[in-house]
Amino acid sequence: MISERRPTIVIVTNYYVPTVGGITTYVRSLARALKERGYEVPVIAFPAWFSKKEDAIQSKLVYRVVHELAVTVFIMIVLGKILRLRLSGKRVIVHSQSASFCLEAGVMARVLGARVVHTFHSPIEECTIRLGGLLPFANAFVCVSEEHRAQYVKACGINPDAAVIPGGVDCSFFHPIPPEEKSEAVRDLAKSTGIGTLSTPIILFVGRVIREKGAEVLLEAVGRVTMEFPGAVFLVIGPLDQSKTQRAFIEDLRGRVGQGMRYYFVGAMTQYELRRAYQASDIFAFPVLWEEASGLVVVEAMASGLPVVASRIGGLKSRVVEGVSGKLVESGNSDELAEAILGYLRCPDKAVEAGRKSRELAVAKYSIETMTSACEDVYRRVMAQ
Repeated sequence: MISERRPTIVIVTNYYVPTVGGITTYVRSLARALKERGYEVPVIAFPAWFSKKEDAIQSKLVYRVVHELAVTVFIMIVLGKILRLRLSGKRVIVHSQSASFCLEAGVMARVLGARVVHTFHSPIEECTIRLGGLLPFANAFVCVSEEHRAQYVKACGINPDAAVIPGGVDCSFFHPIPPEEKSEAVRDLAKSTGIGTLSTPIILFVGRVIREKGAEVLLEAVGRVTMEFPGAVFLVIGPLDQSKTQRAFIEDLRGRVGQGMRYYFVGAMTQYELRRAYQASDIFAFPVLWEEASGLVVVEAMASGLPVVASRIGGLKSRVVEGVSGKLVESGNSDELAEAILGYLRCPDKAVEAGRKSRELAVAKYSIETMTSACEDVYRRVMAQ
């Protein structure tokens, strides 16, 4: 007989520690919050070291074969864990994340009596055969923004009533500091980045340094901003060595950084260093080129009291309240991006007010507590099915 106690939530993910990124942050935050509420929450992640090994494979055919073999082994590991939980009398919900093979593991676990909830994290244009074949067998789906859900309704035909649960951040950890502490924060940031001395204002970007995230667009905006504010600093924070494609892209960007440009590639940072980077900065820029589903770093910046300048695309349209907590610009338009940044630099009072509104929105709508409670509602619904 299966126990009537609260279910064990098995999180199955393609990205987790030590990989840096939004999915890792989402999973880590959710797992920690659920444990604090009394759930057992094993996290089973596709090994990051294997993903790096795959990246070294030159042949597409060999890569496909190796990847499918690795995925099969991974799914067997997940099923073995769930079987042990079920044999011990525990109710199980598999909360799979992002990748189709994570959902596949959850769907197969239904044979063992588990329920499956799947959270989509990435934008989509066309539903793959693999994903389309799995969708009918999931108990529930979660999207991270209204715009994101609309994409999956259109491409895959999921239920238009699928839950929308934005990723949450720890608003007690990410928080603004008083103006009188700003200089110290800037000094701390200069020390942690190894830059030496940082001038202000500081325009911050956080994310994977890939073409789709818009670091190139930000670089193109530097010249116009520094014509009016020659001391402006642009910091790009995020891992720099995740794939061959990324390394080639960054080398190209480095070659385009002109002499005297204060545009720095910082690399990945610890959470404590990242918090200080937000606190030391004046504006958060996120000029993505793809249909960003949510942008967890945007919420971190909001919680830290920063005005946000982001692309008018995907889930960012509902994260950033135009003219209130930030500004939205045409994706890929570096002139419009530069003008939006300059608008805040020319009127510091407006930047401060937008940062205050950002913080209010983050606390009210995008906390970890709100995210976790919404996930619990989904779990209760699927267990009642």
